[in-house]
Amino acid sequence: MDRWKLAVLLLVFSPVWLWNAAHGAPKGEGKPGGKFESLTEVPDRFLLKLEGQPKPYCVSKDKKNLVLDLGQLQAGDRMELQCSKKGAESWVEKVFVSGQVKGRVMNTGDGWIELALENGSVVRFRAVWRGGSKGGPDKKVTKLIAKQKQGDRVVLTWVLEEGKRVSDIKIQK
Repeated sequence: MDRWKLAVLLLVFSPVWLWNAAHGAPKGEGKPGGKFESLTEVPDRFLLKLEGQPKPYCVSKDKKNLVLDLGQLQAGDRMELQCSKKGAESWVEKVFVSGQVKGRVMNTGDGWIELALENGSVVRFRAVWRGGSKGGPDKKVTKLIAKQKQGDRVVLTWVLEEGKRVSDIKIQK
């Protein structure tokens, strides 16, 4: 492409790019997101509600793994959604969720750890999976889990991939 055509393209489209960078993508584009509020079952679908969003997102009952993952979330977990539009409704295709929790180590095993969270609940986290269908638990994370002793106070970073999975652990002082 010659320099003049490139210069014209930049002059025409740079205001749009600058506007989107400063103010976010126009409605209907990009990944919607926010804090998880609730997941409600209705006869033909699930409705996913995010804090501060007036309209819920639709989740197909056919997406069993997605529904199972969403069922493990707690109010306030931050998430991003990949959606498709069908008429006036937004249907969730995929979720991107991660977070951190503080707690006391209750138990550990081969690739998993149980924490007593500050709210009193006990949650089991598994190590992040690497290598697809022929892979296994992440070796680095498995070693981190094995180092933890019962009663240690930790800050655990997790991602939602077929359940809440540990991606990092730090000792809390």
